[in-house]
Amino acid sequence: MFTNLSQNSILYILETKDEPKLLTGTVTNVTMPRAQYATFGQNMETVMDITATVNGERREFKRVPCANTIANFGPDAFVLADSKDAMSSYTSAALQNSRNIVEGYEKHQKLIPLYEGILEELNPTLRADKEKDRAIQSLKDEVLELKQMLIDMAKNGDNKTK
Repeated sequence: MFTNLSQNSILYILETKDEPKLLTGTVTNVTMPRAQYATFGQNMETVMDITATVNGERREFKRVPCANTIANFGPDAFVLADSKDAMSSYTSAALQNSRNIVEGYEKHQKLIPLYEGILEELNPTLRADKEKDRAIQSLKDEVLELKQMLIDMAKNGDNKTK
């Protein structure tokens, strides 16, 4: 638990923006736990602020849940852990999630047109819009083909006159 951290404890930070990167920091200060009032329908939470030196820089981590061993601050931010084991568990779960997404890619690629077909079946207006889109695309393709034919004919005509 983060409440067990004290000065000189090791803090594990997984930066999650862009590419994941593991950093470690040395805790320089922890604040006393304080109540944080949650939004409607949620319980009150006890939080603390942690200051650590990470790669020679001072970083502050605000509103860290005291009772947790890991805190996720969002996909474009970072994950904090109070131990190597907690960070290892989190990273293993994230790896498995990524593997599941990659392994499910082909299945979901096949499902997309099927779901679109079902939506068209359920909503005739959607089906009509899709048919209009297909007809417009077909006309665009034909115009491009005719345009290319005219360009080719013009080039061949220029070659014949020379």
